[in-house]
Amino acid sequence: STQSTWGYYKFYYVYGFMLLVFCILIIVTMCVSVVSTYFLLNAEDHRWAWTSFGLSASASCYMFLYAV
Repeated sequence: STQSTWGYYKFYYVYGFMLLVFCILIIVTMCVSVVSTYFLLNAEDHRWAWTSFGLSASASCYMFLYAV
């Protein structure tokens, strides 16, 4: 009976860890987007919107593939 309780605890622990990693992924993606937008606007690049989106999307894809 004790073993099954600890087994369920480990099962739920994985979901909490995955939620934490997902939150970190969202925070890093937001920071990459803000910093890249700042640099593009500072350089007066008129294509800042798509470049900023592409940079944040590539950063999140890289982190996802690294996690897999």
